[in-house]
Amino acid sequence: MTRNKPFLVTLLLASAGLAACSGLGDTGGGGGCTVNCGGGGGTAAVSVTLTSSAPPASVGLISFKVTISGITLKNSSSGATANLVLTTTPTVELMRLQSDSAFYGSFPSVTAGTYDSAIVAVSGAAISFANDTGAAITNANSSCPDSSICTANLAVANSPTITLATPITVGSTGTGLDLNFNLSNAVTVSGGILAVSFDTTAPVLSFQSLPRANSTLGAGKLDIIEDFVGVVSVSGQTITVTSPSRGTLTATATSSTIFDSNPDFAQNPLCASPGTFNACVAAGQLVSMDAVLNSDGTLSVQEYEPLSAVSQDLIEGEVVAVSGSTQFAMIITDLNVAASGSVLSGLSVGDGLTVNLPNTVQPFYVDTKGLAVEGLAPGYIGFFLGQTTTDNMQPGQTVAVRPATFTAASGSSAAAVSVSTVTLRYTRLTTTATAPFSQSQFNVTDFPPFFSGNFQVQAFPGTPGSPGVTNYDGVTDPTGLTAGAPVAMRALFIENDNLTLQIPFFAAKIRKP
Repeated sequence: MTRNKPFLVTLLLASAGLAACSGLGDTGGGGGCTVNCGGGGGTAAVSVTLTSSAPPASVGLISFKVTISGITLKNSSSGATANLVLTTTPTVELMRLQSDSAFYGSFPSVTAGTYDSAIVAVSGAAISFANDTGAAITNANSSCPDSSICTANLAVANSPTITLATPITVGSTGTGLDLNFNLSNAVTVSGGILAVSFDTTAPVLSFQSLPRANSTLGAGKLDIIEDFVGVVSVSGQTITVTSPSRGTLTATATSSTIFDSNPDFAQNPLCASPGTFNACVAAGQLVSMDAVLNSDGTLSVQEYEPLSAVSQDLIEGEVVAVSGSTQFAMIITDLNVAASGSVLSGLSVGDGLTVNLPNTVQPFYVDTKGLAVEGLAPGYIGFFLGQTTTDNMQPGQTVAVRPATFTAASGSSAAAVSVSTVTLRYTRLTTTATAPFSQSQFNVTDFPPFFSGNFQVQAFPGTPGSPGVTNYDGVTDPTGLTAGAPVAMRALFIENDNLTLQIPFFAAKIRKP
C-alpha cells in the first residue's frame, strides 16, 4: 500500500447557509403518524433506518452531514399520506453510513395501506472533502486548491418527491424501511464547481424494505444500529445512550447481549469480557452500543462496550495528514462533550482538528470490539497498540482522542488539542471487491483518498450476533460478493511504517450495496 500524494488541510467555509442543528446523527426517537394519515382501517408500526452508498469519484468525501426534518409517505391515487416526523430534527453524518445504519425512528400508528411515493425534507449540507482533481474547486466564491482538504457549508433546501420503484405496503404487522442516500448523485464537480443537490434529476434518495436481502439477522429483526457512542442512563434492563452529536438511542439488554472489555482494560478494568449486565453497566459511563432493531419498533442491545467510567470529552475522526512524530490532523466524524469540566468549545462534526501528542500521552490503545485480530494476524496489532508516536499512524485510520488542552480555531488555522490518549477505532470506506473470495478473506482495490493498492480484508466467520463475528448486510459471507462491484466495510485499518502489511483491514461489518 502506498500513500496518495500529500494533502494540505485547508478549512474553508464555502457558505454560511448551513441550518442550525442541535444534533449530529442517529436520533433514537419515537413519534407517530401526524397531520393527514389517510383513511382506511387499521394501523401498524413503521421503523426507519438510514444508510448511504456510492461515494463520488469526483471528490474524496470525508464527512457529509445533512438535516432531515421529516418524511412523508404518499399514495398518488387516493391522496393518503403518512407523515413520519420526530419531535426533534435529526442531522446525520452520512459517511459513517456507508457500512453502518442509523436509526431515524419508529412510528407505531401509521395507517395501513400502499404508498407509492415519498417526500423527504432535507436541508443544510456540510461536507469535508479531499480535492484530488488536479485543479482548484470553487463553491460559493471560495476556492479549494488541488491537493487540499477543505470544508464547505452549503444551503440546500430540497424536499424531493421520490417515486418508489416498489410501492411500500404498510400491513397489520411491523414494517421496516431503509432510506438510502446515493452520495455520488448528491455531490458533483463540474467545470471546477462543487454542488450538492437532492433533486430528482439524478436520484439521490431511495427506499428499500427491511430486512435487506440475504440478511444474516434472525426472524423478527430488521437492522443493526452500530457503534452508538454516548453517556448511559439505566432503567431496569433498558439502556439509554445520549450523545451531544448524535441524539439518543434506547435499547433493552437480553440474554444474548455481548458485554465487551474496554480498550484500556489493563489500566482501567471496567468490564471483563465476557461480561454481565450487573458487572459491566453503570449510569454515567461513556460507552459504545450496538442495537438490533426489531420488527415491532423496539431495540435490543446486541453489544455493549464501556469506554470510560464517567462522561468525558472524546473526539473521533479520520486521520488526514501526519506531519511529524508528535502531530497529526484529522476531520471530526463523531464528538462527545463531557457533562461537566469540558475543555472543548465550538467544535462540531466535519471540523478539522490538529492533534498534538505530549510526552505524557499514554501508550496507544486499539478498540477491537471483540474481534480476535491478534489470533488471526499475530503481531499486527502491535503496530498501533502501545505506540506513543505517529510513526505507524496512517492517513485513513480512524482514531478517538481524549483532549487535555484545547485551542479554538482562528482564521484559517484549525482548532488544536493536546491529548492524553489515542485509540484506534473503525474506519468506514467503500472499495471494489476482487477475487479470490473465501468465507474469511477477500481482496479489495479502488480506494478513496489516502489509500491505494490491492489488499486483503480479513473477516471473522461464525454465528451472526456471536462475540467477535463479522456482521453482514446484503450478503451472508464474502463468497457472495461480486468481483468488480462495490463493497462497503467498517474495519480496523492497521499498517506498518512501510505500508507493506498484506492484510491491513479487519472487518466488523461488510455490506454489499
